[in-house]
Amino acid sequence: MNSDNKQSDQNNYMDYKLLSIKEVEQYLGLCHAMVQKLLNYRELPSIKIGRRRFVSSIDLTGYVCKLRERNQSG
Repeated sequence: MNSDNKQSDQNNYMDYKLLSIKEVEQYLGLCHAMVQKLLNYRELPSIKIGRRRFVSSIDLTGYVCKLRERNQSG
């Protein structure tokens, strides 16, 4: 990997924002139990840091886009 690609990858990671579960609940307008189900069934990817769980803003956007596609096709 050349240095330009490496720098580009690092810049892409800076686009990530880790959201708390509470922030995900508020963004999606869902209760805590429903967000937990999404996490447990791995429909919504998460990252665990210590005892806390986070969802990246990019993964959350991807999840919403996937829902939109499902609703438009069916």
